[in-house]
Amino acid sequence: MPDVIVIGGGVQGCALAYYLRAEGRAVTVLERRGVGDAGSGRNTGGVRQQGRVRPEIPLAMEALELWPHLDAELAAPTEYTRRGNLLIGGSDEQLARIENRLARQEGFDLDSRIVERRELEQLLPIVGPTAKAALYCPHDGHANPLLSTLAFAGAARRRGAEILEGTPATGLERIAYGWRVPTPRGTLEAEVVVNMAGSGAVEVCNWAGFSLPILNARVQTMVTEPLPPLFDQFVQDWDHKTFTRQTVSGNLLYGDLTEDYVRSGNEVFGADAVRASRKAIAAFPIFADLTVIRAWGGVLDVSIDQMPIIGETPGLPGLFVAAGSSGHGFGLAPAVARRMARWIASGQRPDVLEPFGMERFSATGTVDNIDDGTAT
Repeated sequence: MPDVIVIGGGVQGCALAYYLRAEGRAVTVLERRGVGDAGSGRNTGGVRQQGRVRPEIPLAMEALELWPHLDAELAAPTEYTRRGNLLIGGSDEQLARIENRLARQEGFDLDSRIVERRELEQLLPIVGPTAKAALYCPHDGHANPLLSTLAFAGAARRRGAEILEGTPATGLERIAYGWRVPTPRGTLEAEVVVNMAGSGAVEVCNWAGFSLPILNARVQTMVTEPLPPLFDQFVQDWDHKTFTRQTVSGNLLYGDLTEDYVRSGNEVFGADAVRASRKAIAAFPIFADLTVIRAWGGVLDVSIDQMPIIGETPGLPGLFVAAGSSGHGFGLAPAVARRMARWIASGQRPDVLEPFGMERFSATGTVDNIDDGTAT
């Protein structure tokens, strides 16, 4: 039997298995479909430090130290590139937001700065006419989320982790020395269970009688035909609520930053494609001449304060949660997983994870003001 059962075979679950094996812990990962099939294979791969709430910045900086070495360490490609991140604004509201984000980073050794229109045009030749300035961090970047997840899974397996695909957890029961988890393949028991089930995290905690303050939100991403290199950065235009990046293969990924809390699932909807494309064209006119070759839908697990929930469940020792990443968990994954592995092995919570504990939610269901109330 394993020492630790991880529920969820996404990037964080596979990374946790990898780092737990380094701590000498036997680990089994339960994945209901396939590794990276859900959110970890359906996001757009941003790896950024800037634009985050202050508690996330140390984790993001730690993750940035790990990302450049992962291809060699995991012996598999992640397509990580460190070519910059741009957060663009044109309206007075969004320009003020950019100033606020820069001020929020004060005290951290980030190389973010505001670039005005002329320099922005040099950095991003496809920029549209409404953009006036951007928050720019040249040392941020992006990676291929599915390849990164598969890389961690492969490396974890080589270290001796068991990753069971097509094997959903179907319940969770407290027992004398830990937890019992039934699956279609049989029942597993372990001292520690880690809920990294993403959009299914609420259901997992419900089995133990604990409610997570998380809502699921649907997003959709579009993929264009391959093009010659146009730009390097991961880009968000806040006025038009759109994002884009160019892949190693030359395809442009883009989508709508608006989250849909009514619908869920991985389906592709024509109306969403039209809305996302109109926004992309308004922000980056070159998109009007491009051909979309595929698309996918995905589901974000969004906490009510839009910050990750990472910690041991109150009153339920041995049940850990890492969920509610709110659309900005992929880039943090190596740091979160490494820190959690050390926590589980040592019994000591790292200080850097303390702000993400569930104690920040009060008994009345309101949120303690740990930042400025605005996480995105």
